[in-house]
Amino acid sequence: MEAVEVPGCPNGSLFVVSYLMEKRPRTAKFLVPDSDCVAVLRFILPHMGYSHRVARREKGWLVEVEKAQ
Repeated sequence: MEAVEVPGCPNGSLFVVSYLMEKRPRTAKFLVPDSDCVAVLRFILPHMGYSHRVARREKGWLVEVEKAQ
């Protein structure tokens, strides 16, 4: 699965939330350009029923999400 590149915050976190609400994937990956967006996603994703992992990459952060059981 390829990572979806998102813009910086606040649009990036809004894009991720919209993507997850529309498509309702079991798993997804997002390439996030800034740490502010990662902080917002770490807060909101559990409330949406998703667990997440974050890894630092050359061009930002990779946020991997998975639907919680």
